[in-house]
Amino acid sequence: MKPHLKWSFILFFMSLLLTGCAAVVESADEVPEVLEVIEEPTEETSLERILKTLKAEVRVFDVVEHHDAIQELLELKMDGKAKEELEEIVAGTVQSHMDAFLKKRIETFLAHENPLYAKSDVLWVFDRLSTKELYRFMTLYEKAFYEQKKGW
Repeated sequence: MKPHLKWSFILFFMSLLLTGCAAVVESADEVPEVLEVIEEPTEETSLERILKTLKAEVRVFDVVEHHDAIQELLELKMDGKAKEELEEIVAGTVQSHMDAFLKKRIETFLAHENPLYAKSDVLWVFDRLSTKELYRFMTLYEKAFYEQKKGW
């Protein structure tokens, strides 16, 4: 090998080593700034299909599936409260618990349909889902159960 090629290779590798060692290491404490959330709106036909499925589920809804969770929440919220406050507390508890459940259910359907679904898609389906009668029935059921349990 010619001497000038040998020195060229040595200088080349030395420069690689030096620049590699001088690389800037980012701190683990530094979090990169998120510039944009990528959302892709779901087609309206898909949203309508999800809405139709959920409406069918709500018509034959298993109230007992949520009974224990709602009763647990009522125990916490009714602590030290008067009997007269029961209906309002039960209605609020049922609504908040079931709203969260249904929104999570909608998100599950949307994730299968469109992994980049927009948050507005969840609201589109939720706002068109009639829950008034279901919540009213659940409120009556949970209130009666709580009253019987407390001996009121």
